[in-house]
Amino acid sequence: MPRLLKAPVFYLVAALVLSVPLAYCADTGKIAGTVTDAKDNKPLPFASVIVMGTSIGAFVDESGKYMIPSVPAGTYTVKATVMGYEAVSKENIQVKAGETTELNFQLKTTVVMEVEEVVVEAERPQVDTQKTQTARVVTPEDVQVRAINTVDEAIAAQAGVVLEQGQLHVRGGRAGETKYFVDGLSISDGFVGANTIQVSLASLSEFEVLSGGFEAEYGNVQSGVVNIKTKEGGAKYAGVVKFMTDDFGAPDKTYFNNDDVAVGFGGPLFNTNLRFFASGEAIFSDTYLKTSEPRQQKRIDLGLFDIRYRERQDNEYSGQGKVTYKLSEMKKLSAEFLVSGDKYDFYHHGMSRVGYWSEANRHWWFEPLDSTYSLYVGPAHTPDITNRSGQVKMVWNHTLSSTSFYTMRIGRYTTLHKEDVLGKQPFEYEPFNFNDDVDPANRYYVVQGDYPHWVRYNTAMWTGKGDMVIQRGTTHQVKFGAETNLYRLEMRDLTYPSLDNPLGIYRDIYTYDTWGLSAFAQDRIKFEGMNLSLGLRLDMFDPGHGATGAYNQFLREIGASTSKNSFWNRAKWQVSPRFGVSYPVSERDALYFNYGRFYMVPRLEVLLQSISDVMQNTGPYGNPGIDAETTIMYEIGIQHQFSRNVVGDIAMFYKDIFGLTGTELTLAADESEWRRMSIGDPVVFVNLDYGSVRGIELKVTKRFSRRFSGGVTYTFSQATGSSSSELQGNAAATGTLDRAPITELPLDWDRNHVISANLYISEPGLWGCNLDYSYSSGAPYTPVLPRERYQKASLINSERLPSRSTVNLKADKKYKIAGQEISLFLEGANILDERNIASLSPGNWPGGGGNYVPYYTTQRQLGGAFDEGEILGLPDVIYVPLNDPRVYAAPRSFRVGISFDW
Repeated sequence: MPRLLKAPVFYLVAALVLSVPLAYCADTGKIAGTVTDAKDNKPLPFASVIVMGTSIGAFVDESGKYMIPSVPAGTYTVKATVMGYEAVSKENIQVKAGETTELNFQLKTTVVMEVEEVVVEAERPQVDTQKTQTARVVTPEDVQVRAINTVDEAIAAQAGVVLEQGQLHVRGGRAGETKYFVDGLSISDGFVGANTIQVSLASLSEFEVLSGGFEAEYGNVQSGVVNIKTKEGGAKYAGVVKFMTDDFGAPDKTYFNNDDVAVGFGGPLFNTNLRFFASGEAIFSDTYLKTSEPRQQKRIDLGLFDIRYRERQDNEYSGQGKVTYKLSEMKKLSAEFLVSGDKYDFYHHGMSRVGYWSEANRHWWFEPLDSTYSLYVGPAHTPDITNRSGQVKMVWNHTLSSTSFYTMRIGRYTTLHKEDVLGKQPFEYEPFNFNDDVDPANRYYVVQGDYPHWVRYNTAMWTGKGDMVIQRGTTHQVKFGAETNLYRLEMRDLTYPSLDNPLGIYRDIYTYDTWGLSAFAQDRIKFEGMNLSLGLRLDMFDPGHGATGAYNQFLREIGASTSKNSFWNRAKWQVSPRFGVSYPVSERDALYFNYGRFYMVPRLEVLLQSISDVMQNTGPYGNPGIDAETTIMYEIGIQHQFSRNVVGDIAMFYKDIFGLTGTELTLAADESEWRRMSIGDPVVFVNLDYGSVRGIELKVTKRFSRRFSGGVTYTFSQATGSSSSELQGNAAATGTLDRAPITELPLDWDRNHVISANLYISEPGLWGCNLDYSYSSGAPYTPVLPRERYQKASLINSERLPSRSTVNLKADKKYKIAGQEISLFLEGANILDERNIASLSPGNWPGGGGNYVPYYTTQRQLGGAFDEGEILGLPDVIYVPLNDPRVYAAPRSFRVGISFDW
């Protein structure tokens, strides 16, 4: 058994044992306040306050104060009673995870032996006077009325978030700097630095987006935190079924051949203490980037009948199941699994043609001209990509007393990624090369051979986590906790595999084990007129013995010292202070400020890439000794309630970012093995890049009243840095960039002005209509002239693309059938059919090919072009348009659907 495979068991057990007294229930909150006499405002000791529908409650102390801990996040009715006074119930009280909901009661005396209960319709406070950070809570009801169908789409609609080329950037950070959690455990893949589990909205209870001022419980993150809470089964059976399609009855009346079906169902299992909830969603689409690849019919044999379907260009699925068992009012055990995956075609414009190729005549045509021509379907020879991810976890919640409770979690997260052509093994590949297998008349389109890439990688992460909260009087709420993570990474990445060389010309094959641990302590202090949040976090990461040994061998081969990569100093330690303060100016106004220092281990790919067999790779080479990236963030915000239903907030922020991952040329010693092999100097990942972001976010929302609701957000920001890509240093080292930049430049996702607005009009229970509008100013790009030998660093991101805007629509009509509500709805995406730019350069061939950026720079035309003059050896540039559809975002589309909730 490998050395570190024994360590996971030890570290998991150690973390769980150590964290028995260390747990904070991240999916629960508190209710606290006072109970007083309505006439003279004197306290009413020994009054009882109960959360209706549960057995959770508390008694009022002699000063009139009470506190109910460990209340699951949700909306409740809370009731206060005491002998000789009228009972009062307050409805629609929302409890947020990890926060205290303040709720005060004033009771009237009575001389009647039996009185009717007084019911008060409570409204959710528009201004959160305790918040010390920017947090946006999104519920299923918030997205149900809008043309939003994924968690990422809902995140992209929040202030401070930019969606660029399919990746989310929160407050100017790189795409991998946002971390996702489901019910307290991470679902972010540390290898690629992205969320790989898609959680269906059918299983969503709520989620929270934190874009600034993360408290000490959050580590290994720099830009954003997404906390997702999934549904639990209730005391009664309930569920949802939803189906959407863009097929309007005929092939010519279908947009992207898109079908989406989602189901969810839950309730008691045998008894009310044992409950379950299960959900699933499947989405099939040929997308707007349609290909002509033939796809086979699939069959599912269900005995009495069969389900037959044809795979489409993009096939996605997700599923969730949760079982909760309430041992008592103080103890609860839950188990949950999450799974998601997709299988989609790799679209490449250079392999999008279908036609006939004659090797004898060296000629391609749309139909066979003689017997020497054979059919070549280009899209079929691009990789089919398959992803599967899953998480299994168990969670134990235990309330020790009215002032303390803890939570323990253990989980396993796995991913699988595959890329291959037509299911071939590496030795079955017939890879093309750019000299012989492209159309001689147009040296852009491939006419024979397979796309030369084959990949398999697996990751697994074991997590043990525990935290605790202790309420000390009414002033201090202390949290502390610990967590350990153990990773196993298995990679097989082959480039140009073939029968003669099954492992490819270049390869990256390894299996490594890494691990890390963390601990935090945090105190929320409540003074009269002020709230403080103080925290400290400790993080450690160890790349492991195997990776460090491989990197030391690499250093020896280039003649470099290995003294800094010994067993004793390979682990990296960071201490992160966090501070936040809020000032409730009034019930309608609050001011808050926060400061934090945040560390994040670079994605593990840049620690481990290519170091296992350096002579079979061209770099850049990984670096297990790399330090964590660092962000220092400041934020100040103001909340103001304009009226009963209208509230606004403004947040100003600044981020100083340094130690970002970049690439740098490392000189090999003349006497090294590297020099004797006549290999060029290696490029290595290092902590090289830096940047800064500053901005302001404005938000005004109106909750539903008088048949309408809506909101407007505006973000102004400037995101600058030394590099938008980790590989910019590699470009300078290889000569495609004349030098490394010496000043901060606009980053690729730096859209200075972003506006998002929505308007919802409804007659509750009958119909509703929502419009969403989004606008963003143009992203920067680097002008490139035709046939330039290298790019000038002074021109990087010196010009701007056009702005983009989108209008989406959702309208629904509700019907009552057999006492149940059924909704028919219409969704429209980009209903004005705006031609928004998705990517100015969507995947050129390695070594050149399409003149996407030069074509736009000189002609202001999109879609890319091919320089025919270069093929013919002419001095003049002769552009032949390529019309690559990937340059544009999706055009207008409409879908209809039906949903049934019970």
